[in-house]
Formats: sequence, C-alpha cells, structure tokens
Amino acid sequence: MQTSQQESDTLSFQATLEKLKTLGWYHSLCLPSGQVIEGLQTLERLKLRIAQFEIPEDLTGKRVLDVGAWDGWFTFEMERRGASVVAIDLNKGTNFPTARTLMNSQAEYHIMDVLDLSPDKFGLFDIVLCFGVLYHLKHPLLALERLYSVSSDRVLIESHVSESDHPQANPRMEFYESTELYGQFDNWVGPNINCLVAWCRATGFAATELNSVLGNRAHVSCSKKWPESPVPRSRNNAYILAVQNATGNDHRFRGTHDDYISIWFDSPDTGIGVDEVFPTVGDYGIRPVAVAYSGGAWLANLKIPSGLEKGWYDVTLRVRDGMASNKVRIGINQPSYLPAAPANPAIEILGIADNATWERGKVRLRPGGSIAAWIAGVPGIAVSCDMVELFLNGTSLPCVYVSPVSENGTVQVNALVPDGLPPGRAHVQARYLDSLSVPVDLILQ
Repeated sequence: MQTSQQESDTLSFQATLEKLKTLGWYHSLCLPSGQVIEGLQTLERLKLRIAQFEIPEDLTGKRVLDVGAWDGWFTFEMERRGASVVAIDLNKGTNFPTARTLMNSQAEYHIMDVLDLSPDKFGLFDIVLCFGVLYHLKHPLLALERLYSVSSDRVLIESHVSESDHPQANPRMEFYESTELYGQFDNWVGPNINCLVAWCRATGFAATELNSVLGNRAHVSCSKKWPESPVPRSRNNAYILAVQNATGNDHRFRGTHDDYISIWFDSPDTGIGVDEVFPTVGDYGIRPVAVAYSGGAWLANLKIPSGLEKGWYDVTLRVRDGMASNKVRIGINQPSYLPAAPANPAIEILGIADNATWERGKVRLRPGGSIAAWIAGVPGIAVSCDMVELFLNGTSLPCVYVSPVSENGTVQVNALVPDGLPPGRAHVQARYLDSLSVPVDLILQ
C-alpha cells in the first residue's frame, strides 16, 4: 500500500510539473493593467490561503517578511495593503524579478536560505509569512528559531501535515529520506497537526493558535506577545522570589544558545498549569515548558527568547487573571558584573550581612535565603523597591524590604538570593535611581 501511494504521489507530481512547465508561472498574478497571468495556483486559491489568517487590510507603516516568496503573490498582496516588504527565496529559478517589474513593486528581494536570517541583516518585522516552506527543510525547528529572531510580533505558518483528520493525536512526524512525498527529493518532513503546533511552542512563542486545516495544509498563527489579558484582579497574585539558569543554576544567560530560565515565585493560587502562567522577558512572552510546586514555592521553566541582543531585561509573570508580578532583571550575554561605577558614586554600601544569621560579609545559600545591605547617600524621602536595587555578580536580586530613610540618609535593603549559586567569592552593588555604587565583596557559603 505504501509503495502504491508513493507511485501515485510521483505521478501526481509529474503531472503538476508538466502543467507548471506549460504555464511557466506557479503563482497567478493580476497586473495593474487588469491583465491576469495564469499560474498553477489560481487567484482564488491564493486568496483562500491568505484568508486563513487574520491580517489587517491596512498595513501602512508595517514591515512584512515573505519567506519562500516564489513568484511573489503574497509579497505583492502585503504591499498592496500598505506594508514595506522583504521577500526571500532559495530558488533562483522563480519569476519574482520579472513579476516585481510587472507589478511596479518596491519590495526587496534576496536569494537566500531561511537559516541565514538574522536581525542584524534586516532588523525586525511586524509580520513574517512562511507559507509552504517548513516541510522542505531538514531542520524545521532551527528555521522557526530564525523566523522568531527576526519577528517583533507575529509569524504565520502554512505547512503540509501528514495527518489532517486527527487533531488530537500525539505529536509525531514523518521523515522522507528520498522522494516519498509528492515525488520531490526536497521534501524532508511531514509533521502531524499537533507536531506542527508543538514546534511553534518549543520555539518559544507565547501564543500559538491553529487557525484551520484545508486538506493536508495546516495554518498556524504564532505570536511573541501575550494576548490582551482580561480585566485583572486588583491585586498582584504572584511574586518572583528568584530567577536563575535552569541548567547551570547561575545567572548567566545567552541569547544565541538554547538556554532555559527558572523562575521561582509565590502565588496564592493552587493547581496552576503551564497555560495559566504568563512570563515575560523584556518585551516578549514565553510559554513555560513546565510549572510545578516545589520546596514551598512555584517553579516555572521556560526558554530564553531567541535572538535577544546583549543587554539587561526585566522578567515578570502573571498567573491567570492576576496583575503582573514584581520585576527581576537578568543580563543576556553579559559578564557577571555591572559596568564600572561612576567615579564619584552618589551612594555607598556600608555593610552586608546574611539576613538570618546577621554574619557580616557572608551569605548562606539556602532556600528562601536573603541578604541585607545598608546603603548611605539616599535622600531623606520615602524609598521603595522600585527605586533601589541590589545586584549580586551583576544580576538583579528580588527586593523584599526597604527600611525608612534614617536621619543620615541610610536605608536597609533586603533582597532574596537563589540557593543554587556556587559558593565562593562574589560582589554586590547597589543602585538608587541612576546612581550605582562601587562593588563590595562577600562570601557565598
């Protein structure tokens, strides 16, 4: 039966190829003059494909990337709606250059591999189209990560699926070593519907939605941002206790590697699942891969967003319909120290101690452990955790308490310290608004 199906696919492909040779065009096009160039894909079919996604009719001011543009119908459609479009395709034998001239198009066109995409080359796009591409790739997950890295919000996927009538099936994928799919040697994989959606989630997208399935084609919308939340409860129902690398148990994070982050947090809610925790790193939401209650606190593990540039990013989360939590800052591709302090810092750390043993200059690594620091130079006004911050080896620590300002301008700041850090020498810096103290050494035990 399998051999018969393969033979049928090969014959179908040969017939399609002959028709394509006769027409000369894969995409049909309606030229500005009203003349229609007939292609293998009719205008009705092309319009049906784009209609599977919610794309605004007015894209003025938006940037769109069309991956695998071929003859360019989707490029020109996005341009018609007002977008600035960049089109790429690996195949040099398409009619895109001719079509661009006929359509009076201003779209950029590049012959390049999707795996060569990076923000450095083209910047970020509001919408990325990836229609009929993924199953042609030997490394589809890597390709999705490249698409993720150049997107500021939405990536829209259309792909062949191996099973279109079992949407509840376990994620699985067919691999085509040769010409098993449609008689084409450049077809590598056939995910089922749930596998395609799982690929998008594993890439790190915050929200992934299956729009529709037409025959053996599935249409999936991916977003790097969480949907607008319902009216939140009037109180914060989550508080971040600690943030660290999920595998190294340290504070080093790399935007160019497959790093995962662990967020420990308190919440009065019970029975929390992965679809009820909404973490954000910088501007982007990330769906957790696991959420569990462990050691008296909740733990969410999630992937660091791909393609983040070197810098400092705020981490927050919310649970269900709660408000956003406190912010904890992490460094991406940063050394384990902050930039040099100003020559005449306005604030100074007078002392450091473990917040339980009160042993000076030493902090014990234990679950729920915290550090106390006494900071001079703070003006005699009310000070909160939003205004003052402690950094351990360059990583922001969750502030849990700030004392009133004393007469001589000194405050006590308490902050949580992750217990998974390696023992040894470390240093602490304090920040008050834009002022940064010089580092003070301490011992982690």
